[in-house]
Amino acid sequence: GLLSALAPLTLFLLNRALDTASVGQAPTSGGVSPSFVGDHLVNAPRTPALLLAMGAALAPLRDKGVLLFGSGGIVHNLHRLRGDDGETPEPWAAAFGAWVDERLLALDREGLSAYASRAPHAELAVPTSEHFDPLFFVLGALDGRDRVESVYEGFRYGTLSLRSFGLAAP
Repeated sequence: GLLSALAPLTLFLLNRALDTASVGQAPTSGGVSPSFVGDHLVNAPRTPALLLAMGAALAPLRDKGVLLFGSGGIVHNLHRLRGDDGETPEPWAAAFGAWVDERLLALDREGLSAYASRAPHAELAVPTSEHFDPLFFVLGALDGRDRVESVYEGFRYGTLSLRSFGLAAP
């Protein structure tokens, strides 16, 4: 079907603004636009365990060249935005972001799954989970050879992390 026809790609997570978990096809030579099948996670029942299991169930598609990606936000609190567009994060946002980064580098799915009770300032950094949830979908698809590669780090308005990273096998 559609999934088996998708072009070869690597697993990649971009933490940006779409807040979706998707399966996609890369553009082919000749500039053909990518096609995507996406599911918004906003209204779906979700827990870290469920999202990790979803990623694990889809992991075999990686060997068929299917791109699995999640797009959301590590720190995403619109109620605490600063009006100055400052790139310097609020101390609580920086602490949460650093906690997540440490666990990402270690590929610590168990620790990240317990972020709500273990991470500093989780209630401020993740007041609702729909922006953070795509992280678990992608981490569920890990195959043991993956490593984290930083793509971009930064904050906007003091409370929005623009942290982007990729997961790649050596």
